[in-house]
Amino acid sequence: MYEQVKALKAGQSVDKPIYNHVSGLLDPAEKTDSPKILIIEGLHPFYDDRVNDLTDFRIYLGTLYYSIYRLRCLL
Repeated sequence: MYEQVKALKAGQSVDKPIYNHVSGLLDPAEKTDSPKILIIEGLHPFYDDRVNDLTDFRIYLGTLYYSIYRLRCLL
């Protein structure tokens, strides 16, 4: 993830791996161009100090377990 974020911030395109939750395997990579604003979702970036050093700021949005449980029941 670090190398990809570093390249995107430098204005380069990267091949983003796509994880398939059904098969548990990686699907073919998807080319991603460098955006004006890069949003990284998930908790993984918080645990890699190299990625943290590349970010301008971080926001963690937590949800209550009950809200997640209700959403899953509705789907």
